[in-house]
Amino acid sequence: MTAKRKWFSRSLVIVIGLLLIVMGIFGWTPQLPEAFQSPQGPTLRWATEVKLDPLGNHPTVGPDGTIYLGECLTAFRPDGTPRWQTDCTRARQLVIDQNGDIYDATEKVAYYPDGSLKWQVDEWPVQLPYGWPYPPAVNSEILYMTSRTEQRPALAAVEISDGSLRWEHSNLSQLIDNPPGASFEGVSSPSPPVIRRDGLIFVNAPAAYETAQGNLRFSFVRFEFTPTGDVVNVTVSDPLTSLGHPPQVARPIEFSTVLGPDNTAYLAYD
Repeated sequence: MTAKRKWFSRSLVIVIGLLLIVMGIFGWTPQLPEAFQSPQGPTLRWATEVKLDPLGNHPTVGPDGTIYLGECLTAFRPDGTPRWQTDCTRARQLVIDQNGDIYDATEKVAYYPDGSLKWQVDEWPVQLPYGWPYPPAVNSEILYMTSRTEQRPALAAVEISDGSLRWEHSNLSQLIDNPPGASFEGVSSPSPPVIRRDGLIFVNAPAAYETAQGNLRFSFVRFEFTPTGDVVNVTVSDPLTSLGHPPQVARPIEFSTVLGPDNTAYLAYD
């Protein structure tokens, strides 16, 4: 390195050092261009008090950005101001269709986006226990819901126009064939139904079966149905011992399901 270059490098270091000292004295902080700045944490836009049931309340957002939540079902605008509110009852299981109509599975009632009543029925074809955390699935015509009717796991399709029954499978356990050397004891706690992009409806559930040695084991069962209720496929997985469960498990398994863009089902189970 030539003497001139050495002098320039040393001078640059001295200038930068002096600049940093001056910035520290006066509290100056250099600002990077926005593209190079670290992402900021979330910013609170608004907050409000809402009466919630400890057994479960989850906010649901409509296609226009309206947020629905609470035992006293309340519709909030995106800025947090309330639009309308219903009577206070209990934990809500809400689902919203593509038109923005709201279906409350807990209260067996449907509302238009402005809060006016669409319809209400006395009973669902399937029994939703108090605090049941899984809302129905909805498309342009049908509400699909799973639950237990007299201890039998069931799937039902309900018209969104008036709440009437279109079809149902009152006992999913009857759709399972016994595996070789074992007998199924039944399906428990079916997941909420999921509508695939090709229109098929599928439900996952843990199924208990007794082996020839008398051991009680669990497997995942996947049921697939057409929109008209015809059974397309019933698939039984390997025993849950492969997922860390002991060979004998005598308790129901609670889980939920979400669907990826390639129709892969992701399960979270307890």
